[in-house]
Amino acid sequence: MSFQLPRFFLFLSVSLWAFFPLGAIDLIQLTDSSVGAEDSFEYYLDESGKAEFAEMRAAAEKGKFISANIRSLGYTNASVWVRFRTNNSSDRQVRWILEHPFPNADLVEFYDVKKGETAFYKAGDSLPFRIRPVQYRNPAFPSVLLPRGEKYVYLKIRSNSVIHLSFRQYTAVGFYKKVLYEQFLFGLFFGSMLILAFYNFLLFVSTRDGNYLFFAAYIVALSFFQFVLEGFGFQVLWPEASGEWTSRSSWIFLWVSLALMSLFAGSYLDLGGNWGTLWNRLSRYSGILLWCYAPLSLFIPVKTGILLGFFCSFPATALIFIGGIRNVFLNQGSSLYFLSAWVVLVGGAFLYLFFPVGGLQDYGLTFWVVEAASLLHVVLMGLGLADRVKVLSGVFSDKIRELESTKLTAEQSEKRFRNLFEESEEFLFTMDTTGNIHSANKSVGRLLGFTPEEVIGWNFLDLIFVSSGEEIYDSVSETGGASGLAQGSYSKILAKEKIEDLLRTGKSPEFTVEFRQKFVLEPRQIRVRLQLLDSGENKGILGKAYELNEDVLAKFIVSESMHFTLNNYLRNADLLSRLLTVNLSSFVGTEVVIAIRTCIREIIINSIEHGNLAISFDEKTEALNEGRYLEFIQKRQREPFYNLRTVKVSYSLNARRIGFLITDEGEGFDYKKILNLDIQKLNETSLTHGRGIVMTRRVFDIVKFNDKGNKVLLIKYLKKPLRYKREKTSFDV
Repeated sequence: MSFQLPRFFLFLSVSLWAFFPLGAIDLIQLTDSSVGAEDSFEYYLDESGKAEFAEMRAAAEKGKFISANIRSLGYTNASVWVRFRTNNSSDRQVRWILEHPFPNADLVEFYDVKKGETAFYKAGDSLPFRIRPVQYRNPAFPSVLLPRGEKYVYLKIRSNSVIHLSFRQYTAVGFYKKVLYEQFLFGLFFGSMLILAFYNFLLFVSTRDGNYLFFAAYIVALSFFQFVLEGFGFQVLWPEASGEWTSRSSWIFLWVSLALMSLFAGSYLDLGGNWGTLWNRLSRYSGILLWCYAPLSLFIPVKTGILLGFFCSFPATALIFIGGIRNVFLNQGSSLYFLSAWVVLVGGAFLYLFFPVGGLQDYGLTFWVVEAASLLHVVLMGLGLADRVKVLSGVFSDKIRELESTKLTAEQSEKRFRNLFEESEEFLFTMDTTGNIHSANKSVGRLLGFTPEEVIGWNFLDLIFVSSGEEIYDSVSETGGASGLAQGSYSKILAKEKIEDLLRTGKSPEFTVEFRQKFVLEPRQIRVRLQLLDSGENKGILGKAYELNEDVLAKFIVSESMHFTLNNYLRNADLLSRLLTVNLSSFVGTEVVIAIRTCIREIIINSIEHGNLAISFDEKTEALNEGRYLEFIQKRQREPFYNLRTVKVSYSLNARRIGFLITDEGEGFDYKKILNLDIQKLNETSLTHGRGIVMTRRVFDIVKFNDKGNKVLLIKYLKKPLRYKREKTSFDV
């Protein structure tokens, strides 16, 4: 505030100095001294409003006219007769003009004693503009004075608005000069106002700050109100309009101006807290009330409408001053401009309204007080808005510097992260919540042979290896009406389940899965860890994939055996099948390892699904078709009758053979029917049940079930014996 006050008073001083020359334009001094002064008149009130000119002339001769220095009669229904005595003391003829400088009078009639008993000229906004003797915004009447001549002229005034008793007398040349000065000054005023409005509109277009738009609209409305108030609306826009509209139009545009100012003040004055919220709401409601009242005032009597308009505008004006004063005391410098602008405007309106009743001497500047106050008002408001923007720009500059510093830090962090991302020995990738890969580092080439550009856009599940047996299973499943993904590749099912668990719980899962390779038709066992990336509205997943370290003891294994008891989670089938075949690569090639692993996984899954959980073929097919397979499995796993059942797996490995004994606690099934089938027949009949068993029979040398069908012995000879007679083993059923 300490910096704002000196600047404000300096601006006010310069403005007063700039407007001072207008006071020198005393338009009265432009008249011819032989014509007479404006104060030399008498008036009479005709309460009936029906008196003729002859009666008024007789009343004047009897001394009934009042000679008083009064400038306004207020609102009255009477007709006001005014008599002027004019004389020409020169030896030449004088052409002169009598002006009533208030454009809103309804009817003004000019009577010349020497021109007869009827009105010689008529003017006013109740009559078409074209019948005026002088085509001018104010009623003006020309006349002629003979050399050394003298005569009386009369004016009859009627109006629904305030009747003012103020007149101007000019010589013809003087009136012409006066009009030239006036047009110049009005051009400066309205031109300045429109330039300010257009400038603020351009600021709104460039900044999108609603304050500029409200301010530009307010300037246009205020300018239009004064355009109409000064009589230009009737002269230029509606010269043939009726007296009702011309009497009301200036007030209607005044209410519109105040409504726009209320809306502007509500957005300009930033009053925080609950009180500020209430003030903003009341300002907005006041503006809306005035906006709605403006067209409604057309249907209300003129005098009543004006009084109601002032009653509606009082809350808006009071709120504007209250908000401005409060902000000044809160040390908001821009509010000082705002409050000063309103003090100037209200002061100018006060001078304009009270000048006609004799409050001020009739100097030339008095007639321009509203225009000068309005222009200064708009300039002060503009300065306040500019000062407010300056303060906000300083705040924004600080924020921008903070953002730039934060951006630099973020860029450095991103650069370090990208270096770590790109140079990492692990395969790092990002994907969205649906599994679509967005970025990958170059380690994907070392692990899988693909370039980062090749895998971007793939789904994560596309990287998972599917064995030939599963591929056949997939294709047949499609013709059989079930989901190929769900029935064919449990690796993909489990990977998808891990992603869903991550999105649901936020906990980072870690699992092992076989990835496909670009140049090799064999899978590569990869360990994967997923991490949720949450940046507000957008979520993503960061994946880290790395190769499993080789067990250093695997090369020294001669034989091993293990026993496991599993619950009914399907993921156990995949985990256990990998565990039981991890050391098998020491004795056979990769193709055999993959085939055995796939078969073990299928048999364990069958033991869980069809054995312990007692899921029939039809139930599984229906769940797959409806896309609720995993939900169906989870529901069956929670049922008390099934959730305590287990699957037992015994495993034995040596250089000659690998064997498995898998037992579930289900009711068993007719395995003989399945063992007699083959893949070709299953393809022809489009059956999906039993493919895992048929594939297992083709991979293993011995596949033997117990009578019930809930226990199976699987043996694969790694080195064929000399005799194919089966040896006794610890797995005999």
